Amino acid sequence: MANEVVAVGCRLPLGLVLEVGLQTTVNGGPHNRPIEQVRKLGSYQRFVLRGTRAHTADMRRQGIATPAMLNVQPFINPNVPRALWDQWVKEHKDSPVLKNNEIFEVKGGGEANSKAASLDAMAASPAPFSPVDPSKPVKFGQDEVTKAVFD
Repeated sequence: MANEVVAVGCRLPLGLVLEVGLQTTVNGGPHNRPIEQVRKLGSYQRFVLRGTRAHTADMRRQGIATPAMLNVQPFINPNVPRALWDQWVKEHKDSPVLKNNEIFEVKGGGEANSKAASLDAMAASPAPFSPVDPSKPVKFGQDEVTKAVFD
C-alpha cells in the first residue's frame, strides 16, 4: 500500500494543494489575539492538484490560443499517493470541496474510466456558471422561486 496511487478529479479552476502531516498550535499573542504556528512533522506530504484551467494551459503549450474557461471538465490528476489522499479526506471530511464534489476520487483505472467518472461527477453537480432553465423553479437554500415579481 506504500506505493499505491489513485486518480483524483478536480473541478476547481486553479486546483488545490493537499497537505497532511502538519501540527498547528495556537498561542496567546499581544492584545489577546491568537497566534497560530504551523510545524511540519516527519510524516509531512504534499500534492498539488491541477484544476480545470490546466486543460487551457495544455492547449496553449500546443500553440492553441483559447479563453481561460473554455474547457470546464474536471482535470484528472493521476498518481496521487493513496495514503496522502485517504489522510486528507479523513482530516477534511466536512470540507465544502468534498461535499460539493469539487474534488473526487476517480474509481477504476485507465483513461476511459477516468473520463466516464469525470462526466458522471459533472452531471451530479452543475457547473458554477451553467445557464438556468427558465421553465424550472430556482432554489436558493430552502426557498424556491417560481416567478420573479418586480412590483
